[in-house]
Amino acid sequence: MKNYFQPSSPLPHHPALCNHSAFPLARRALLTGAALALFSVITPANAADSDDWTGFHIGGNIGYGWFDSDVKTAFLPGTFASSYSLPNKSLDVDGPLAGVQLGYDWQFGQNRDYVLGVEVDFNWSDMHDSRSGGPLAFGDGTFPAADDGSRYSVSTDIDWLSTARLRAGFLPKPNWLIYATGGLAVGEVKNKAMARLGGGNAAIYANSSSETRTGWTLGAGTEWKFASQWSAKLEYLYFDLGDDKLTANRVNSPAGGDPDPDRRVRTRYDLDGHILRVGVNYHF
Repeated sequence: MKNYFQPSSPLPHHPALCNHSAFPLARRALLTGAALALFSVITPANAADSDDWTGFHIGGNIGYGWFDSDVKTAFLPGTFASSYSLPNKSLDVDGPLAGVQLGYDWQFGQNRDYVLGVEVDFNWSDMHDSRSGGPLAFGDGTFPAADDGSRYSVSTDIDWLSTARLRAGFLPKPNWLIYATGGLAVGEVKNKAMARLGGGNAAIYANSSSETRTGWTLGAGTEWKFASQWSAKLEYLYFDLGDDKLTANRVNSPAGGDPDPDRRVRTRYDLDGHILRVGVNYHF
């Protein structure tokens, strides 16, 4: 029988599932400080003025993404009476992103102090998280006195994320743009779920998905031209790729046949989060 649960280290025999590290919050704070420090270096007060924003631009960006995915799990059909209660957990999905962008801007207005444009980008992503643990609680909320082999695991990975956005802003100074942006978001998302209802030949329910999901994004940013054809930007985006429902079937064959072959486990993942990034553009 295939082993669908191979932890990299021994799981704690504790009533609660494994706790997650608080390090993502520290990484986000560190990224924010690093982004602001970078901007203070590449946008000096005596940067060369350039008041021409009309035209194409191409560049690269690097940043960090994060979101809390509320993972909800239940048996299907709902009439199934199980001795176990499947947990609802929160995944702290986070990780770095890096990519490229291409866009076009049009500068207009009586004083040429407004900019309207479009931008598309593609970013490789290492946003991921997983949770696993056991034993599972019984339906009445109590836990086994000893480890009975019951286990549960979920994970989410985002391999890449791309957006196509409009952006509109104004120029407080000829070389300084403040803008709002929004549009389409597309990403490759991989989800996995597994539940094992005991040890030995107990029922194992497992499934995984890998699909390109479509949603929307909204955010804001600021961009400075520090040379006639070069600019640096700081940008925040909120993205929403909807939610994914993963149905897991029994994947092992019980001795004597399955007493409930219609039994399923349904896991739901929230896929909305945040991105903070810095970038550099070449204008032509």
